[in-house]
Amino acid sequence: MKMRFACLISLALLVHCGLADSYTITIPAGACRLIANQLDKPGGNTLSNLMPSLPCDARFMKYHNLSNAWITTTYSTGCGWANGAITLDPGEGAFLCSCCASNFYITFTGTQRVPVLPINIPAGKCYLLSRQIPSPGTPDTISGMTFSGGETAYTWNGMYTAYAYDEFDLTWYPSVPTTAVGEAMWIGALGATLPTTPDV
Repeated sequence: MKMRFACLISLALLVHCGLADSYTITIPAGACRLIANQLDKPGGNTLSNLMPSLPCDARFMKYHNLSNAWITTTYSTGCGWANGAITLDPGEGAFLCSCCASNFYITFTGTQRVPVLPINIPAGKCYLLSRQIPSPGTPDTISGMTFSGGETAYTWNGMYTAYAYDEFDLTWYPSVPTTAVGEAMWIGALGATLPTTPDV
């Protein structure tokens, strides 16, 4: 009985203190991937802290949803990040484009935050979003929105795949769009168009 009680106390302390978590994503050789940081890392979620070193030159392009603008920087193996102060917080998304001749891997570590949902996407706007926790996502779980018809979503796998929410069947076509852990997607409100993407 005493041992069981001690175990329960230990478990409670782990939960209270925030148990560190981690996950790893693959960055394809010579290509771009929509990535997401779904953990709060001690020291902050800046690029210099999340990805202090990469094995090759790269480009980073984050879409700032509220200002409808791209925030971009580059990484050089000789100099590091041109602007390592740019952040990538849970819930956001960005392109990371690699100049490597082979795939490489990035491991994100930190603690999970409590998701803040729903996300209000104004009519006519398209947001680049991800789950705020390290779990696979759908438009519903990413945004917390209730869809009524006419909304859109876009996933990226070397090119965009478009999805539309049908107002009569109340489902996504051609299928429910999904993201893997560490991945982002575009979600558009009624009347939205996909923002112009920098060359990827």
